[in-house]
Amino acid sequence: MQKRMAEQDYSINVILTFLFTIILTGMNGLIAFILLALMAKFDVGRDSKKKHGLSTGTSRLGGIAIVLSIFFGCIFNQIYLKEFRIEFFLLQTNSLVIFSLIIGLIGLVEDLNQNLSSIKRLLLIVFFVSVSLIASPELLPLDLGIYEFFGMNDAEIFIYIFTIIMVSGFINAGNIADGANGLLAIIFLGFFVVAYNMDSTILNFSILISLIAFI
Repeated sequence: MQKRMAEQDYSINVILTFLFTIILTGMNGLIAFILLALMAKFDVGRDSKKKHGLSTGTSRLGGIAIVLSIFFGCIFNQIYLKEFRIEFFLLQTNSLVIFSLIIGLIGLVEDLNQNLSSIKRLLLIVFFVSVSLIASPELLPLDLGIYEFFGMNDAEIFIYIFTIIMVSGFINAGNIADGANGLLAIIFLGFFVVAYNMDSTILNFSILISLIAFI
C-alpha cells in the first residue's frame, strides 16, 4: 500500500515538474525535459553508490542531455524564427567550442566508467587546456589590468601559465561541485544570464533554457 502511494506521489511530482517546465521554458524546455527523461532510462552511467544525498543508481548522463537539448534547442529556435541554416552551426563550431567539448569528454568517460582517478582527470584537463591555448592563442587574456599592476604586460609565459591554472582550477572546481544536485547548473545559469545579456544569441538562449529545465 505504501509503495503504491509512493509511486502515485512520484507520478504526480513528475507531471507537475513537466507542466511547470513547459510553462516556464516553452518548447525549448520541453525538448530538454524529454531528453533528460530519456537519459534517465539508460542503464549505463549510473552511480554505483549513494552520493550527494542521491540514491544509488542515479543517472550521471545529465550533461549529455543538456548538450543535446542545446543543439536541438538551437535548431528549433532557428526554425521558429525561419532562419534555419547549416552555416549557423559551422559559425558556432569554433576552437573554443571544440576544445570545450573535448574537455567535457573527460567527465563523460568518468561518468560511464567511474574508474578515472581525480589526479588523472586533473592532469588531462591541464593537458587539453594547455593544448587549447597553444592552438588558439587569441583566447589568452593579454589585456587584464592585473598584469599591468604587477608590471607583467609582456610576460606571455606567465600569462599562459596563469591562464592554464585559472581555467583548469575552475573546471576542477566544477567537478567537485558536482552536477547531480543542481549546484553546478545554478552556477552556470548565473554565468549564462550575464553572457546572454552581453550577447543575445540563439546559442546562449538555448543554453539558458536547457539549464533551467535541468534544474
